[in-house]
This record gives sequence, structure tokens and C-alpha cells, in this order.
Amino acid sequence: MRAVGQGAGRAGALALLAALCLGAGPLPDAALYKAADVAPPRDPRPAPDFRVRAPDGTNVALADLGGKVVVLNFWATWCQPCVKELPALQALADRHAAEGLAVVAVNVDRKDPGDVADYGHRLGLSFALPLDPDGAVRDAYRVRALPTTYLIGRDGRLAGFAMGERPWDGPATEALVRALLERGPP
Repeated sequence: MRAVGQGAGRAGALALLAALCLGAGPLPDAALYKAADVAPPRDPRPAPDFRVRAPDGTNVALADLGGKVVVLNFWATWCQPCVKELPALQALADRHAAEGLAVVAVNVDRKDPGDVADYGHRLGLSFALPLDPDGAVRDAYRVRALPTTYLIGRDGRLAGFAMGERPWDGPATEALVRALLERGPP
């Protein structure tokens, strides 16, 4: 299932108009969203805040990432498409961390935190892998399938949505993320 389909152009135009009216600055060009197979937000509202615990015991909160572009991914260890895209998210994080990109991959398994940490270590992941054992964050973001990824702009507003695996280190998604990074601080 792909998030972009009929009406994506109209949704992109409406998102751009809403962003301009809300003072968030223009969203990237609709063509970038289409090429990356990422849906622009229908309503570029503030992303739901959350606070979850990482396997190492530290808290991860969206509010603490203010001023960064956030790639918020929902995944599970049993989900093969999720596991397949995690290294691509790591490559994206490695390339753009210095420019203000934060990748957070919320694990929805109900596993022991040590198991999730070991899994991330085996994959060579250095970004946050917080746990959402009660599903509160998943519910706040209305996640219905895995993997699901949200893009959140520096202003804390929703800036994109993708359901299903994406090549996050590919040229089209790279261009979209770069455009979000270039929007500058709120």
C-alpha cells in the first residue's frame, strides 16, 4: 500500500497553502514528495509530542528535538520490511546529523528492552530506538501498518508521511529530506 495516490497534487497544494497561512514556511515542492513516494501532510499541524524510554533507560521526547528535522519511524523486530529499511535510515542519519536531522525509530514490540538494544547493535544503528510497549505513541500517530514513517519539520509540524518500506538513502527521499533541512530553523 502506498501513501501517495490520487489527489496527492491537491493535498500538496492544500498543505502548502496551510503552511503559508500558519507561518511555518512553505513545504517542499509537491514533485519532491511524489518522487519520494511520501505524502505531504493534509494538515501540517504540530506533531503529537511523546516521551518514551530507550533500552538504555534514557528518555526520548519530541519536545527535546525542537529545531531539528525528525524522521520518526515505527518498526518491529518481526517486520521484515522494517528491518530492511533501518540501515537506510542509519545512512540518512549519518549524512545529515550535522545539519540538524534526528532519526528516532520507535519500536512497537513488547519485548525485553535488552533484546531491542541488541537488535539495534547487530544492525549498527546509532539513532534512538525507544520502546512503545503500551502503544501510546503508535496510537497518537495513528499507525496502522509497519513500517510507518513521519517527517517532522524544524517547526515541530508534520511534514510528510510514508506507510511501507522506503529507500531512505535513495536520491528521491534524500532530496525531500534535504529540502526540509534547508527550510531552516522555525
